[in-house]
Amino acid sequence: MEKETLLSTITERLGETPLSQRTISDYIDQNLPAEGTEPDDAYWTRHVNVLKSLAGNYRSDLAAGIEGFKRTFKPSTTPPGNPQENGDTELLKRIEQLEQMQKESARTAASSALRTEVIAKGESLKVANKAIWEDAVKTVQIGDGETSETLIEKAKSAYEKMLKRYVGEGAAPYGNSGRQGASKEAEQEMAARREEFKETQRKAGRLPKKQ
Repeated sequence: MEKETLLSTITERLGETPLSQRTISDYIDQNLPAEGTEPDDAYWTRHVNVLKSLAGNYRSDLAAGIEGFKRTFKPSTTPPGNPQENGDTELLKRIEQLEQMQKESARTAASSALRTEVIAKGESLKVANKAIWEDAVKTVQIGDGETSETLIEKAKSAYEKMLKRYVGEGAAPYGNSGRQGASKEAEQEMAARREEFKETQRKAGRLPKKQ
């Protein structure tokens, strides 16, 4: 399905919304269906619900921004001009800032939804270690126009390297790993290696810091 059709259908299902077409378009760019497939009901429901949540947050943020502006605004005397015009200009700037924040929120939500989808794909891929697969997906950078297919390929590459680092050569990345009988010490060592790697990713800003 073409992006224009996706945009039209999602906009129709959203109904009245404060989100701009650019924001919705940016979100769709991050959540295009896999090439050659048609979106199912789950696709429409999931992404319409995410955008409705973003719209609600936007209304709340906009209302709070306007109220905050009203409380703190003081007409500027430089450059000289009509105080009302100066006030309108400042208010427009605030609204533009909120719209930019909302655009970034849409991109973040899109990336989060895409990561969640790819993490769940670990089941069908028969990854030998789901925890390491999840770590790998979380550390992969998501670019513009990323799809689940391209992210899966990136994640598989990262996952296979991480598994080799944690377990050693010869570890089967998919299917039966053969590690069910691994000793407690070996499992603890692998867990320690995972945590060490995750800590380096947190310091690099690729994973969120521990709460």
